[in-house]
Amino acid sequence: MVQPGEGECLFLSLDDGAVRGETSVGFGGPKTLRRESAIFIKKNPELKIDGLGGETLRAAIKSEKNMEIEPYVREMRRPGRWGGTIEIAVCAHLKKVRIDVYVPAAARFKLIAGFGSVTASYTISVVYKNQAHYDGLEVGVYGWQPVCHNHAQ
Repeated sequence: MVQPGEGECLFLSLDDGAVRGETSVGFGGPKTLRRESAIFIKKNPELKIDGLGGETLRAAIKSEKNMEIEPYVREMRRPGRWGGTIEIAVCAHLKKVRIDVYVPAAARFKLIAGFGSVTASYTISVVYKNQAHYDGLEVGVYGWQPVCHNHAQ
């Protein structure tokens, strides 16, 4: 799904991918997903989760964002704050899904990272573009393609 570049693109894409998933209920919307991810980080700073190179959440946030847990969580709870690797890893862990990240590559898409278990019951696919934007991906008639869905939230 093609998302606007307003800082919510990752959370919109992940929620939309869940809506298209096996339960068709989503994660409660991008605002809920953002809030749940921030709460999870705050409550579990010493947890090591898949996709963070063996680091704890605290260490990953310090090395990637040069921030401590509390200020980082405050920032992430604010609408329009960009999500990235840490939020993808947290969402995959929290929601027990696989999240695959692709980049555009010669009229196709190339897998660059996977988060969560490869045995998860559902995989959400997103495409990372222009070093700052995420769109959803789904298999269409012509293979993997970005798709656009209307979001009420």
